[in-house]
Amino acid sequence: MTRVARDVAPHGAKVTVIRRGDHVHVVVVADPPGLGVLPFQLREEAVAEAEDMVGTHAQRGAGT
Repeated sequence: MTRVARDVAPHGAKVTVIRRGDHVHVVVVADPPGLGVLPFQLREEAVAEAEDMVGTHAQRGAGT
């Protein structure tokens, strides 16, 4: 997963993938495109349910 995120992130971006419980968080931090150096970085975060957890919530509650 980290490799896929790095493949699509801008050149030189910092990519962090963290699993927290049933969710995976991917954070990408990069310098903005264009000429010159700007005094800030761009940051984006995506969160998704981990693939090994998809469908298990319904199964957990099925017997209760």
